[in-house]
Amino acid sequence: MPLSGNKGEWSEIYTLFKLLAEKKLFIGDEHQQRIEDLYYPIIQVLRYEDENKITYTVKENIVIQTNDNDTFSVNVARFREKSLELLRLIRENNGAFELPTIERFMNEVRCTKLKADSTDKADIKIVIHDQRTQTDHLLGYSIKSYLGGTPTMINASGSTNFNYKVVGLDKAAVERINAIDSRSKIQDRIEAIYAEGGQLVFDKVASSTFSNNLMLVDSLLPTIVAEMLLCKFHKGQSLISDICNELSRTNPCRFDLEGNPYFYQYKIKRFLLEAALGMIPNTAWNGNYDANGGYIVVRSDGEVICYHIYDKTLFENYLFNKTKLDTPSSSRHGFGIIEIENGEMFFKLNLQVRFI
Repeated sequence: MPLSGNKGEWSEIYTLFKLLAEKKLFIGDEHQQRIEDLYYPIIQVLRYEDENKITYTVKENIVIQTNDNDTFSVNVARFREKSLELLRLIRENNGAFELPTIERFMNEVRCTKLKADSTDKADIKIVIHDQRTQTDHLLGYSIKSYLGGTPTMINASGSTNFNYKVVGLDKAAVERINAIDSRSKIQDRIEAIYAEGGQLVFDKVASSTFSNNLMLVDSLLPTIVAEMLLCKFHKGQSLISDICNELSRTNPCRFDLEGNPYFYQYKIKRFLLEAALGMIPNTAWNGNYDANGGYIVVRSDGEVICYHIYDKTLFENYLFNKTKLDTPSSSRHGFGIIEIENGEMFFKLNLQVRFI
């Protein structure tokens, strides 16, 4: 059966071809620009498909080896040629699509799936050479592609709902507010809650698993993320950096910001880093990084760059300056309406973090 996938799924194959063609993993700066003189030489790329492990060893050509000791080499120029062809085809197609010429080359290099087997956040495993320490390291990387639009970092789900108590409203006001059905109905309903004399007070994270994961990082993180969502849906701010500035101004957690003004920035950067490398909302997290190498970013122009955990400050700054809170579907994820339970009123907001 022919392989069919969307732009993001084909981007994983593009990344494989592109890295083997360049033989280097270039580092990006916080503005998503390649740093020309900062890169890691690639020793091997490992790919896992079902029970088969395919090893692509970078020498003058690419030496390919499978579990059954099928070993052969492919000229680097073939990977360069096919990466350019694949980039063009990804740009030309939409939705789910088949690429027969690319699939034939994939079969030639023993690659039979669009997405390698993975139970964690690592989409690709690479052995890099660290020129600073003169050592080799096997690391996992999460791939984020802009070829199909801006990728997400935290996907919306029922687990990413945050519950707020609604205080100061009567039932008549609730009916008026829930009837609001404008294009920006979530923000308009929140504005109406405050206009009617009500308030939203953070209660809890809907998912106890996600709540525990957040508290594992920082005990105040559920409250901070809840305040971030209010900045998004009530005050209309979406950029993470702008939201952080607003929280530093209003200081809802009552930190001693005169003594140290970096509380919110530090905690939000830590949240983004942990979410990028290992923490997911609906699975209990032990604090370990699955994508222990960092991120590989496929830019819209096809350039492939890396944000490495070894350069933690650069990686954190990239996440902080290149992400925003997005607005997912309220009907799909069940938020944005006042609900009454046991005489108390509740309102949910949903967290989705997207790159810009």
